[in-house]
Amino acid sequence: MDAFMVLHQLRWNGLLEGIRICRKGFPNRIIFAEFKQCYCILNPHAIPDDVFVDSRKATEELLGSLEVYHNQYMLGHQGSRLRVYMCVWSINHVNTHCIYRQMKLYSGFLKY
Repeated sequence: MDAFMVLHQLRWNGLLEGIRICRKGFPNRIIFAEFKQCYCILNPHAIPDDVFVDSRKATEELLGSLEVYHNQYMLGHQGSRLRVYMCVWSINHVNTHCIYRQMKLYSGFLKY
């Protein structure tokens, strides 16, 4: 087995970059468009509906409005996909807020 070829394949596939990011403490990675779609419920006013907003810009606006500190996430890319990398405790914090918001909306629907 050629060590140079193996290392080249690991770099090409993005595995080494993924390991580096996880070792820095950002194991959760979400594509910008998915983050925007899943968590826009937390602050619908951060992303206007009538104007096209780039997914990266929308993600930055949404994270800023959620008061997530800059040291708890990192914007970047892995391969050809643009992603937001988040610490475990920050993604749990955002998910908890999302669940509370959904429960509040559902209870509003059930009143009628």
